[in-house]
Amino acid sequence: MNVRECKKCGTNFALKSTLDRRKLCYECSTRRYNRYNQVVKRADDLVTREEEYLKRLSDLEEQMEVNLETRLSEFMLDMEAKVWDMIEEKISNKVMTIHTRTVKLDERLENLEKVNRELRRQLTRIQNRGEKK
Repeated sequence: MNVRECKKCGTNFALKSTLDRRKLCYECSTRRYNRYNQVVKRADDLVTREEEYLKRLSDLEEQMEVNLETRLSEFMLDMEAKVWDMIEEKISNKVMTIHTRTVKLDERLENLEKVNRELRRQLTRIQNRGEKK
């Protein structure tokens, strides 16, 4: 049996005849001698490619989840800030209306106190006149 060393990968391979001029093993040669090995190699390549695709897909899914989570958290923070701003605006508007109402009520109270004092003075004058007579 004739054995030669492959020039490409360095493994020993058997020659089919003494006249065979091959310098590359069956796996390294570009000729298609061993169809079964080629099918197995293609199947292995397909399996590895599928594994790589699945891994890339899972990585992309993780990135999308992280990206989605960060965007949602940013959105929620932004919305929270906007809601707080709206609440503060509404509260400040309510506080301003309450303040103006209290100022108006204070003015009315002062006016009523003035009228009450005036009426008491008049009452005391009337009572004093009635007692004198």
